[in-house]
Amino acid sequence: MLAATFENMTSVNILCFTVISVRSARQVIDALNAEGQYIDMILAEVDLPIKKGMKLLKYIARDKELCRIPVISKP
Repeated sequence: MLAATFENMTSVNILCFTVISVRSARQVIDALNAEGQYIDMILAEVDLPIKKGMKLLKYIARDKELCRIPVISKP
């Protein structure tokens, strides 16, 4: 069934992702300033101190170019 579905499709989109790994909220902000227009999603670990994590979220939310980027946080 799956093979038949792919045979009937005229094109298949292949997705590629580039991962930028950083270790601090400051590095996230630096990466956003440098590459923000190309970033589609932020995966964040919660081991950031609360104050720095909130500062990062506020920074993203207040910037009209960056606020489109979803932030997913792992507890």
